[in-house]
Amino acid sequence: MNGSRSTAQVRLTMQRVMQEHAAVFRTEETLAEGCKKIMGVYGQLKDLKLTDKSLIWYFSFAEKK
Repeated sequence: MNGSRSTAQVRLTMQRVMQEHAAVFRTEETLAEGCKKIMGVYGQLKDLKLTDKSLIWYFSFAEKK
């Protein structure tokens, strides 16, 4: 993945949307707006930049199965 957005940027955007629109005290309207914004964050995955292309996490996960 050779996009322009780092995984940290996408995670921070998602975190902010969830904190603002899906907190403990929420309304139907804030959740609906949050759903729209999360779909926008999901769209950012197409422009994701991965700097660590090693398979260390994959192997660690596979060993636990």
